[in-house]
Amino acid sequence: MAVQLLTPFTQVFRRSAPKDTADLLTGRWVAIGSTGKAAVPGGGAKVGLNLVIEGNKGHKGTNLEFGNAGTGYASTNYFTLPSVAQSGEVALAYGVFRYQVGPEGCDPTAHASLAVDALVAVDAYGRIIPVGDGVAIGKVEAISTDANGVTLLTIRTFGN
Repeated sequence: MAVQLLTPFTQVFRRSAPKDTADLLTGRWVAIGSTGKAAVPGGGAKVGLNLVIEGNKGHKGTNLEFGNAGTGYASTNYFTLPSVAQSGEVALAYGVFRYQVGPEGCDPTAHASLAVDALVAVDAYGRIIPVGDGVAIGKVEAISTDANGVTLLTIRTFGN
């Protein structure tokens, strides 16, 4: 499942940015570095982030098909997007909007602890996690399961 914007596309602030050297998975969050390139957020406070709505890779598997921390929890069952490879830029969304995402956009071990109305933050790899000590970027509006048994989260962002 790729990320799906639930707010009408024309009402979502969007931009593009060249991607850094690392792969950027559709459905994860990125920061724009001092060079103007999109990259995983890393440690520290997570504000001013952008949602990747078209990265150079998209996840097509389940919540069990990801690598470990050493690989940045990269998808092991993905497709590539040739438009990003050709342009070198990723499509991003920012501001206040609603979106739905599958396992590519959240920590698969943490999504089971999320509930409707739970505040969420972003980890160092750009994945949604329970807020804990982080800065809340939004809240869970709904949790559903698709026909393949994959958990889908609907998130409303706060625009920070």
